[in-house]
Amino acid sequence: MSTRTAALVFAIAFAGIGIAGFMPSPTPADAPPLTLEHGHGMALGMFPVNTLHTIVHLLFAILGLAAWAGGRSRGYFQFLAVSYALLAVLGLSPATH
Repeated sequence: MSTRTAALVFAIAFAGIGIAGFMPSPTPADAPPLTLEHGHGMALGMFPVNTLHTIVHLLFAILGLAAWAGGRSRGYFQFLAVSYALLAVLGLSPATH
């Protein structure tokens, strides 16, 4: 599979995840409080989401489609790698819990 085709596959996956995030089920009673409560729920009854999280997935989908159409798929995957690495480091910070 070429990187261009992979960008299209990732874009479709991110779009599906983003759409599913806008239809969350209610959160369980023992869920911890969040800073951003708008749209807070459980996507597919399993994954915690909120509106900002869903918008980020849709943004990655749009960027993936643009990378596929413009032939910039390698840059798209580099951007994804850096973005997820930064989010992982941010998740390790006690200030974000």
